[in-house]
Amino acid sequence: IRNRGTSTIDSAYVGLWADVDLGQPTDDLVGCDSTLDLGFVYNANPNDGIYGSHPPALGIAIVDGPVVAGDTLRMTSFGRQLKNYNEPMSPGTAYRRMARGLPDPHLTPFFACDPSGTTYEVSGDPVTASGCRDTIPADRRILLGCGPFTLAPGDSQGVVAVLAVGGV
Repeated sequence: IRNRGTSTIDSAYVGLWADVDLGQPTDDLVGCDSTLDLGFVYNANPNDGIYGSHPPALGIAIVDGPVVAGDTLRMTSFGRQLKNYNEPMSPGTAYRRMARGLPDPHLTPFFACDPSGTTYEVSGDPVTASGCRDTIPADRRILLGCGPFTLAPGDSQGVVAVLAVGGV
């Protein structure tokens, strides 16, 4: 990412957005692991309309984020979107989602659990069924945020991410 303008960009964020249709798209659940800088999608049911009885899971991890004061930024937020419901539809909404991970306050009833005090929506553990988890199978999108950082004119930052697919 390079600032080719003449003004400093302050409080910038990088957002990795993905429409994570996993086989049949209407039965997906998503989550994140902030300790691994990872967002993921998995099937709500052990049987998928496309993959059958062994649906895979998909993860997106930020390996290297922008560098600020000598430190490499990690994933700083994670949010889920539901198709045609709470996807960012304006620059301001997209920025807030990258910065906070959570949708605008008027969409709070969408949550399966209380999101207060975190920028990582649905960061519970689906294996142990603990914590704040996605519990509404749907056609999901995810957004991993990383920031804030500053870009002076002519400066650049790099971001490295990995997509990992695992099967049963």
